[in-house]
Amino acid sequence: MTNTGNTEITPAVEWPFIVTVVQDNDPNTVNTLNSGTLIGAPGVDLLLQKIKAGGTVHCTHGYELTDTTTPVQLIIKNGVAGEELGKITLNIQ
Repeated sequence: MTNTGNTEITPAVEWPFIVTVVQDNDPNTVNTLNSGTLIGAPGVDLLLQKIKAGGTVHCTHGYELTDTTTPVQLIIKNGVAGEELGKITLNIQ
């Protein structure tokens, strides 16, 4: 995560505001995935660190899949109610 603003940010606080993670395996609802804990994973200790303006950290954030075959989509937006900036689809292997 890179801080392009003028104030310090914390990945664990900012990430959920800009990224929605969806596994589209329900015909009736949007299946937004819940965050999961990655105890001991590389970068997990950086989630609560403050990133200085212009700084970059490589941290880890996990999610609980609802199945092991449906691709996962990361929807990137400009803040909580911001416009959608793009999508990344990750296939599960």
